[in-house]
Amino acid sequence: MMLISFSEVKGDIIEISPLSFGSIVITENTTQEKVVLNYSGNVGYSSGIYAVTPPNAAEFLLTNYPSNQQVFISARSTQARSNSDIYSADQFTLTNVDVPSVLTTDNSGSATLFVGGTLETSGSGVNSYLNTQYRISYQISVNY
Repeated sequence: MMLISFSEVKGDIIEISPLSFGSIVITENTTQEKVVLNYSGNVGYSSGIYAVTPPNAAEFLLTNYPSNQQVFISARSTQARSNSDIYSADQFTLTNVDVPSVLTTDNSGSATLFVGGTLETSGSGVNSYLNTQYRISYQISVNY
């Protein structure tokens, strides 16, 4: 008789700092303007957006994974449009969530994951963005 036992290993994902596109000024909204922040922290702005405070990539700690294990990362926006603290007719969209496709955990089964993305304006032709905080959700999947 042979007994085979499988133990399920589940890792944890802990948010260290959230994804932030900083504070921006939108000077033109006749076309979709955007802020592009990749996971390594490089940032670019289209011509109708200016930074007041810089953006920051999100940082997550992956723990309790097998040691020296490749983990495969994917991410997507889970919300079509942002919502704001104060009602604003114009909202943002998160058109891309930027993550590395593969990370390798260290000897303790941990890794650091950085997340960036592309934030776009509505391009509605009017500029009715208010001076308030906007939020949008995304999902991260880690497989190994």
